[in-house]
Amino acid sequence: MAPDVMGEHKAVVGREDLAGIADASPAPLAVLQDLRFRYVNRAFAQLVGSDVNDLTGTLAAATIHPDDHVHLLQRTEGFDTGESVARLQIRLRHRDGADVWVHLTMAPFTCDGRPAGGSRSAAAT
Repeated sequence: MAPDVMGEHKAVVGREDLAGIADASPAPLAVLQDLRFRYVNRAFAQLVGSDVNDLTGTLAAATIHPDDHVHLLQRTEGFDTGESVARLQIRLRHRDGADVWVHLTMAPFTCDGRPAGGSRSAAAT
């Protein structure tokens, strides 16, 4: 067990606090569940030229280049067999139609009792 470095001064972080931290992050973050965006932060929305509210609830496939769908599905199939992280390079589709190459890191987790995946994107240069 990791040592308790906070002692008696442990911070209590609630769901709203975590959302605020994620929203403030300069790293593009997204949560996918049932093939849809359950959550995206402002940095992710900006990366694809959209608005947070417009993306939330939409099919994630709409922001992924069609030629990269199979690659993404192949890399995340390992989540069903216990793999904990998938790293890949894919193209996201910007609202203006341009391709945005990103290094994507995804990890599975459970959200409200159902499988989900958290992702972080970094522009590929």
